Amino acid sequence: PTEGAPEPTQGAPESTETTTERSRKRKQSDQNRGDRGLNKFPDKTYKIADVSPNGQPLAPEEALPKFRNALGFLVRDNLDITIRQWRDVSDDVKNQIWNKLLMRFVLPRGSEELVKKYTMKQFAINFRNWRSEMNTKFAKKGLDPTKKYKISAGQWAVFLEQRSSPDFISLSEANSELSKKNKYHHHLGTGGYKRQVPKWRQEDTEKKATGLPTLSKQLGERTANWICRRVNLQPGGGVHPP
Repeated sequence: PTEGAPEPTQGAPESTETTTERSRKRKQSDQNRGDRGLNKFPDKTYKIADVSPNGQPLAPEEALPKFRNALGFLVRDNLDITIRQWRDVSDDVKNQIWNKLLMRFVLPRGSEELVKKYTMKQFAINFRNWRSEMNTKFAKKGLDPTKKYKISAGQWAVFLEQRSSPDFISLSEANSELSKKNKYHHHLGTGGYKRQVPKWRQEDTEKKATGLPTLSKQLGERTANWICRRVNLQPGGGVHPP
Protein backbone atom coordinates (compact mmCIF):
# COMPACT_ATOMS: atom_id res chain seq x y z
CA PRO A 1 0.00 0.00 0.00
CA THR A 2 1.09 3.60 -0.65
CA GLU A 3 2.75 5.30 2.31
CA GLY A 4 0.29 7.49 4.19
CA ALA A 5 -2.77 5.74 2.69
CA PRO A 6 -5.45 4.58 5.17
CA GLU A 7 -5.31 0.95 6.20
CA PRO A 8 -8.02 -1.21 4.56
CA THR A 9 -10.88 -2.14 6.90
CA GLN A 10 -11.41 -5.77 7.84
CA GLY A 11 -14.59 -7.73 7.22
CA ALA A 12 -16.80 -8.36 4.24
CA PRO A 13 -16.16 -6.27 1.13
CA GLU A 14 -18.64 -3.53 0.36
CA SER A 15 -21.48 -4.76 -1.85
CA THR A 16 -21.61 -3.31 -5.34
CA GLU A 17 -25.02 -4.80 -6.12
CA THR A 18 -27.30 -2.29 -7.80
CA THR A 19 -30.89 -1.57 -6.85
CA THR A 20 -32.04 -3.20 -10.10
CA GLU A 21 -30.11 -6.37 -9.32
CA ARG A 22 -31.55 -6.55 -5.82
CA SER A 23 -35.05 -6.03 -7.18
CA ARG A 24 -34.56 -8.76 -9.75
CA LYS A 25 -33.36 -11.20 -7.08
CA ARG A 26 -36.33 -10.42 -4.84
CA LYS A 27 -38.68 -10.98 -7.76
CA GLN A 28 -37.04 -14.30 -8.59
CA SER A 29 -37.21 -15.32 -4.93
CA ASP A 30 -40.95 -14.59 -4.89
CA GLN A 31 -41.44 -16.65 -8.03
CA ASN A 32 -39.50 -19.53 -6.52
CA ARG A 33 -41.89 -19.49 -3.58
CA GLY A 34 -44.84 -19.77 -5.93
CA ASP A 35 -45.78 -16.10 -6.17
CA ARG A 36 -46.22 -15.50 -9.91
CA GLY A 37 -46.73 -11.80 -9.43
CA LEU A 38 -49.66 -9.66 -10.50
CA ASN A 39 -51.23 -9.78 -13.93
CA LYS A 40 -50.52 -6.71 -16.02
CA PHE A 41 -52.62 -4.94 -18.61
CA PRO A 42 -50.91 -4.74 -22.01
CA ASP A 43 -49.29 -1.43 -22.88
CA LYS A 44 -49.81 -1.89 -26.62
CA THR A 45 -52.53 -3.11 -28.95
CA TYR A 46 -52.62 -6.63 -30.42
CA LYS A 47 -54.54 -7.74 -33.49
CA ILE A 48 -56.05 -11.20 -33.07
CA ALA A 49 -55.71 -13.04 -36.38
CA ASP A 50 -57.67 -16.20 -35.67
CA VAL A 51 -60.16 -17.60 -33.16
CA SER A 52 -61.43 -21.11 -32.48
CA PRO A 53 -65.06 -22.20 -33.04
CA ASN A 54 -65.72 -21.55 -29.33
CA GLY A 55 -64.27 -18.02 -29.49
CA GLN A 56 -60.81 -18.64 -28.02
CA PRO A 57 -58.08 -16.45 -29.60
CA LEU A 58 -55.57 -18.66 -31.44
CA ALA A 59 -53.11 -16.31 -33.14
CA PRO A 60 -50.72 -14.59 -33.16
CA GLU A 61 -48.76 -16.54 -30.55
CA GLU A 62 -47.31 -13.45 -28.89
CA ALA A 63 -50.78 -12.07 -28.17
CA LEU A 64 -52.13 -15.13 -26.34
CA PRO A 65 -50.34 -14.74 -22.97
CA LYS A 66 -51.11 -11.00 -23.10
CA PHE A 67 -54.78 -11.81 -23.58
CA ARG A 68 -54.83 -14.21 -20.62
CA ASN A 69 -52.97 -11.75 -18.38
CA ALA A 70 -55.37 -8.98 -19.35
CA LEU A 71 -58.33 -11.07 -18.20
CA GLY A 72 -56.75 -11.60 -14.78
CA PHE A 73 -55.86 -7.93 -14.46
CA LEU A 74 -59.35 -6.72 -15.36
CA VAL A 75 -60.95 -9.02 -12.81
CA ARG A 76 -58.64 -7.90 -10.00
CA ASP A 77 -58.76 -4.23 -10.91
CA ASN A 78 -62.50 -3.83 -11.45
CA LEU A 79 -64.48 -6.39 -9.46
CA ASP A 80 -65.54 -6.22 -5.83
CA ILE A 81 -64.09 -9.21 -3.99
CA THR A 82 -67.14 -9.35 -1.71
CA ILE A 83 -69.32 -10.44 -4.64
CA ARG A 84 -69.84 -14.14 -4.04
CA GLN A 85 -70.26 -15.39 -7.62
CA TRP A 86 -69.68 -14.17 -11.16
CA ARG A 87 -73.40 -14.36 -11.92
CA ASP A 88 -73.93 -11.68 -9.26
CA VAL A 89 -71.72 -9.19 -11.14
CA SER A 90 -73.90 -6.60 -12.87
CA ASP A 91 -74.18 -6.57 -16.66
CA ASP A 92 -72.88 -2.98 -16.66
CA VAL A 93 -69.63 -4.03 -14.96
CA LYS A 94 -69.24 -7.04 -17.25
CA ASN A 95 -69.62 -4.79 -20.29
CA GLN A 96 -67.18 -2.27 -18.85
CA ILE A 97 -64.37 -4.78 -18.46
CA TRP A 98 -65.17 -6.25 -21.88
CA ASN A 99 -64.88 -2.81 -23.48
CA LYS A 100 -61.58 -2.22 -21.66
CA LEU A 101 -60.28 -5.48 -23.10
CA LEU A 102 -61.19 -4.30 -26.61
CA MET A 103 -58.97 -1.25 -26.09
CA ARG A 104 -55.94 -3.57 -26.41
CA PHE A 105 -57.19 -6.42 -28.61
CA VAL A 106 -58.58 -5.99 -32.12
CA LEU A 107 -60.73 -8.97 -33.09
CA PRO A 108 -61.35 -10.47 -36.54
CA ARG A 109 -64.39 -9.02 -38.27
CA GLY A 110 -67.59 -10.78 -37.27
CA SER A 111 -66.04 -12.63 -34.31
CA GLU A 112 -66.84 -10.20 -31.49
CA GLU A 113 -69.92 -11.93 -30.07
CA LEU A 114 -68.24 -15.35 -30.22
CA VAL A 115 -65.10 -14.10 -28.47
CA LYS A 116 -67.19 -12.21 -25.92
CA LYS A 117 -69.06 -15.39 -24.96
CA TYR A 118 -65.77 -17.25 -24.51
CA THR A 119 -64.20 -14.34 -22.62
CA MET A 120 -67.08 -14.03 -20.16
CA LYS A 121 -66.57 -17.68 -19.20
CA GLN A 122 -62.87 -16.99 -18.66
CA PHE A 123 -63.69 -13.92 -16.56
CA ALA A 124 -65.89 -16.14 -14.39
CA ILE A 125 -63.04 -18.65 -13.91
CA ASN A 126 -60.57 -15.88 -13.11
CA PHE A 127 -62.95 -14.34 -10.59
CA ARG A 128 -63.51 -17.65 -8.81
CA ASN A 129 -59.77 -18.39 -8.76
CA TRP A 130 -58.99 -14.90 -7.45
CA ARG A 131 -61.38 -15.25 -4.50
CA SER A 132 -59.99 -18.70 -3.77
CA GLU A 133 -56.42 -17.36 -3.92
CA MET A 134 -57.25 -14.54 -1.53
CA ASN A 135 -58.69 -17.05 0.90
CA THR A 136 -55.74 -19.47 0.69
CA LYS A 137 -52.84 -17.02 0.57
CA PHE A 138 -54.17 -14.25 2.77
CA ALA A 139 -57.31 -15.01 4.81
CA LYS A 140 -56.15 -18.39 6.12
CA LYS A 141 -52.70 -16.98 6.93
CA GLY A 142 -53.98 -13.84 8.63
CA LEU A 143 -52.33 -11.59 6.02
CA ASP A 144 -53.58 -8.28 4.67
CA PRO A 145 -53.77 -7.98 0.83
CA THR A 146 -55.08 -4.40 0.74
CA LYS A 147 -51.66 -2.91 -0.05
CA LYS A 148 -51.01 -5.34 -2.88
CA TYR A 149 -54.43 -5.53 -4.49
CA LYS A 150 -57.19 -3.05 -5.22
CA ILE A 151 -59.16 -4.10 -2.14
CA SER A 152 -60.34 -1.69 0.56
CA ALA A 153 -60.13 -2.45 4.26
CA GLY A 154 -63.93 -2.57 4.38
CA GLN A 155 -64.16 -5.04 1.51
CA TRP A 156 -61.56 -7.27 3.12
CA ALA A 157 -63.45 -7.26 6.41
CA VAL A 158 -66.62 -8.36 4.62
CA PHE A 159 -64.69 -11.04 2.70
CA LEU A 160 -63.29 -12.45 5.96
CA GLU A 161 -66.76 -12.50 7.46
CA GLN A 162 -68.08 -14.37 4.43
CA ARG A 163 -65.31 -16.96 4.66
CA SER A 164 -65.97 -17.64 8.33
CA SER A 165 -69.73 -18.19 7.93
CA PRO A 166 -71.12 -21.69 8.63
CA ASP A 167 -72.55 -21.91 5.10
CA PHE A 168 -69.19 -21.20 3.49
CA ILE A 169 -67.31 -23.60 5.76
CA SER A 170 -69.80 -26.37 4.98
CA LEU A 171 -69.56 -25.74 1.24
CA SER A 172 -65.77 -25.54 1.37
CA GLU A 173 -65.52 -28.89 3.15
CA ALA A 174 -67.86 -30.49 0.60
CA ASN A 175 -65.80 -29.13 -2.31
CA SER A 176 -62.59 -30.32 -0.65
CA GLU A 177 -63.92 -33.87 -0.37
CA LEU A 178 -65.06 -33.75 -3.99
CA SER A 179 -61.64 -32.52 -5.13
CA LYS A 180 -59.92 -35.44 -3.39
CA LYS A 181 -61.80 -37.82 -5.69
CA ASN A 182 -60.08 -36.30 -8.73
CA LYS A 183 -56.96 -38.50 -8.92
CA TYR A 184 -55.72 -37.23 -12.26
CA HIS A 185 -55.14 -33.48 -12.25
CA HIS A 186 -54.10 -31.97 -15.57
CA HIS A 187 -50.79 -30.14 -16.04
CA LEU A 188 -51.48 -28.09 -19.15
CA GLY A 189 -50.25 -24.76 -17.81
CA THR A 190 -51.77 -21.40 -18.70
CA GLY A 191 -51.69 -22.05 -22.45
CA GLY A 192 -54.10 -24.98 -22.27
CA TYR A 193 -54.55 -27.42 -25.12
CA LYS A 194 -53.65 -24.77 -27.69
CA ARG A 195 -49.97 -24.92 -26.79
CA GLN A 196 -49.70 -28.61 -25.95
CA VAL A 197 -51.55 -30.45 -28.74
CA PRO A 198 -49.03 -29.49 -31.48
CA LYS A 199 -46.21 -30.80 -29.25
CA TRP A 200 -48.02 -34.08 -28.65
CA ARG A 201 -48.68 -34.58 -32.35
CA GLN A 202 -45.03 -33.82 -33.15
CA GLU A 203 -44.01 -36.47 -30.62
CA ASP A 204 -46.38 -38.89 -32.36
CA THR A 205 -44.73 -38.16 -35.69
CA GLU A 206 -41.29 -38.81 -34.25
CA LYS A 207 -42.43 -42.08 -32.68
CA LYS A 208 -43.98 -43.26 -35.94
CA ALA A 209 -40.70 -42.58 -37.72
CA THR A 210 -38.89 -44.94 -35.34
CA GLY A 211 -41.59 -47.60 -35.39
CA LEU A 212 -42.89 -46.88 -31.88
CA PRO A 213 -46.63 -47.00 -31.04
CA THR A 214 -48.52 -43.77 -30.38
CA LEU A 215 -51.45 -43.09 -28.09
CA SER A 216 -53.40 -41.16 -30.74
CA LYS A 217 -53.22 -44.16 -33.09
CA GLN A 218 -54.18 -46.67 -30.40
CA LEU A 219 -56.88 -44.71 -28.59
CA GLY A 220 -57.90 -41.85 -30.85
CA GLU A 221 -56.75 -38.24 -30.64
CA ARG A 222 -59.36 -37.06 -28.13
CA THR A 223 -58.62 -39.83 -25.62
CA ALA A 224 -54.90 -39.44 -26.17
CA ASN A 225 -55.14 -35.73 -25.37
CA TRP A 226 -57.04 -36.47 -22.15
CA ILE A 227 -54.34 -38.92 -21.05
CA CYS A 228 -51.42 -36.70 -22.09
CA ARG A 229 -52.64 -33.78 -20.00
CA ARG A 230 -52.93 -35.95 -16.86
CA VAL A 231 -50.16 -38.55 -16.96
CA ASN A 232 -46.45 -38.82 -17.68
CA LEU A 233 -45.42 -40.62 -20.84
CA GLN A 234 -42.89 -43.42 -20.60
CA PRO A 235 -40.31 -44.12 -23.30
CA GLY A 236 -41.88 -46.31 -25.95
CA GLY A 237 -45.36 -44.86 -25.61
CA GLY A 238 -46.46 -46.30 -22.25
CA VAL A 239 -48.06 -44.21 -19.54
CA HIS A 240 -48.19 -44.12 -15.78
CA PRO A 241 -49.96 -41.82 -13.29
CA PRO A 242 -47.97 -38.71 -12.26
